Amino acid sequence: MSKTLFLALLVALQIGQIHSHAVHDIQFQGPFGEPGPYQDSQMVMDESSGMMFKEWPEPEDNTIQCNGLESEITIKTIFRQSDQDGCYQFQTPGFGGPGYPNAGGGLPSYDCFFLLRFRGSNVAGTLTVPSATFDFQPKMGSPCKDYLRINNLIPHDGQSQDSDDTANSDTVVRYCGMITGDKMFNFNQSSLTIRLTADDTIRHDGAEVIICFP
Repeated sequence: MSKTLFLALLVALQIGQIHSHAVHDIQFQGPFGEPGPYQDSQMVMDESSGMMFKEWPEPEDNTIQCNGLESEITIKTIFRQSDQDGCYQFQTPGFGGPGYPNAGGGLPSYDCFFLLRFRGSNVAGTLTVPSATFDFQPKMGSPCKDYLRINNLIPHDGQSQDSDDTANSDTVVRYCGMITGDKMFNFNQSSLTIRLTADDTIRHDGAEVIICFP
């Protein structure tokens, strides 16, 4: 079984467990049932789904916060070569609680850029946006007021742009409101950018993004 096919199967299994919201213990295993390559201390559990993910690396500057009080901020996270295996779970600020922040301090809107840099060149992997946990302010006219935008992606298995994507680009996706199905993409880059944009009204839960390396 190829690494790419195994990754796709692994992510599909994860998404199915997220949909079922079953909470149970998972022992990570390799493709043939052998113990997985990750130590328990490196793994964290998503309590809502029971899924195990590797712990998200610390950002370069953990004093920078996406709180809606600045018009534009960038949070940089470095994935070292030793980090580039297994799966990671990204969540927008406030996910599972109050939701992503509204713009404050008199701002009409804000942009938070989460810049993910991968040590090495042309690092390959998959990125999935699960539909079951995607919740943004519904689209009110055009363009979206609150949205999630991700750069440097490759359509998975030759898929074309779908009706949920408002970015009009082959390498960029932008979603708002609800999405009609799980969105899976490939990447082969030295970086990815996840962008959260919101205005000063109607906050929602936000989104999760699953990133997997071979």
